Amino acid sequence: MTTRPTSKAANVATFLRILEEKEEDSCVMVMLDLALLPERENKFQQSPFPHYVMIEQTEHHDEWMMYDPDFRWEGRINKQLVLAAIASPDVGGGYLFSSREIRPPTDKTVEAYFRTCMKEQTNPLTNAVHSIVDSFWQGSHKERLADLPLALKQLPVLAIRKYAYEHAFAFFWFKLQFTEATFEYWCDKIEALEHGFKAIHYRAMKLAKTQTEQDYNHLCAQLNEQNLREKAIKHQLVTYFDQWLLVKPEKELQES
Repeated sequence: MTTRPTSKAANVATFLRILEEKEEDSCVMVMLDLALLPERENKFQQSPFPHYVMIEQTEHHDEWMMYDPDFRWEGRINKQLVLAAIASPDVGGGYLFSSREIRPPTDKTVEAYFRTCMKEQTNPLTNAVHSIVDSFWQGSHKERLADLPLALKQLPVLAIRKYAYEHAFAFFWFKLQFTEATFEYWCDKIEALEHGFKAIHYRAMKLAKTQTEQDYNHLCAQLNEQNLREKAIKHQLVTYFDQWLLVKPEKELQES
């Protein structure tokens, strides 16, 4: 259920009511301005910083439990600070969802999801960044090269989504029983991918200032390297996927 009241006061009141009345197997997710919570690390130094978190009541009236899956953080935090971050005019809305009907996905569902989502031969984010860079260097925005950092402002935030690859490797690690060292190896590659986008962002900021062909070429080389890095990750996942397809019918037969 999505809640997006017409006023901020109504929004907060709805959130408090849902949090108070929710059932044990329900979760409340609310958008807040993470920049207003100094207790929380703001890696991207953005203000405002709209962000979704899950909130639970605790045995202490003035303290809530916050779960932040995106940043792998959880902990207790002052209730009034959270309410102030929710009251920010730059954020609004939230979700109430139930875990009652959650079931492990079937192998058929996993297979369909992988085939739909895996784009092995293309990297949309890197390609989009390359297109933006070219448009500012030699395209329709070439007179506004100094604005390139603004166009790529959200890149570090988007880049953290690449850690989702770890979940795919964890799934195949569990199913195929390859070594923990192998899993950690690919986790390191994923971390390098995320860090690569940060380096690209910094290089774009430098290009906007120097406006030299040398920095443009360096930036293009970084983007090409990033493409190869992500394609290697995807290729390994596809390899594991194909291996899983071979062993999956055996397990289905054993379970039948």
